[in-house]
Amino acid sequence: MDWVKQWDATGQNSSSSSSSLPKGSAKSKGKGSNVSRRSFESDRKRFRPQPQNRLQAVERLSRSTAALAQRTARTVAFLISQAVVTILCPELPALKNAAAAIAQDSSDPHETIFQKWGCVVKGLSLDSKTAPHHAETLKAHVMQFSKPSLLEGKVHLCRVKPTFRDRPLYLVQFRVDDSLQNVAIAVIETLVKAGGNVSYYPASRSGEERAVTDALDALDAL
Repeated sequence: MDWVKQWDATGQNSSSSSSSLPKGSAKSKGKGSNVSRRSFESDRKRFRPQPQNRLQAVERLSRSTAALAQRTARTVAFLISQAVVTILCPELPALKNAAAAIAQDSSDPHETIFQKWGCVVKGLSLDSKTAPHHAETLKAHVMQFSKPSLLEGKVHLCRVKPTFRDRPLYLVQFRVDDSLQNVAIAVIETLVKAGGNVSYYPASRSGEERAVTDALDALDAL
């Protein structure tokens, strides 16, 4: 049991060495941390910006945030232009109905997408100006996907909304699965025949982007 004796001796030595520490050593450590905390607080107060400097800091923050927001919006618009089909088209009953379509379950954004896509396809299939072969393609699609839930994984995006222009134009954007390529072609060619233009460039600035620009201009005028 020599190892027990060695352990006892080690324990006694450690306890004796700890007892030999000067009293109040633990308190002195606490005092040091308090001193550091007070030093930090004093430095923070010393470098706290004055009211005038605060206004300048807020202005810089506002300008930087606005610049970042505008840059992000332009980047997103460019990526969308590369990933989805974008068409500017005169007003059509199918587009007007699609723009007004709202999902019953607002918590599911996909339902709204499916509703709008269904309005576009069904509306164009019933339009007398739609070419017969495209009308057949669109009607077959409506019959095959009679329920919006069946479009899950097939229709990834469908946006239809009016633009703020002199004459009524509708912005149509969609992205579908490759298996629906023939339906997409039917939609594109029908909208182009109705006077629509396919856009391969980022969309113009949104109302939110223009509002940010106006706010910056107002800030410069102060």
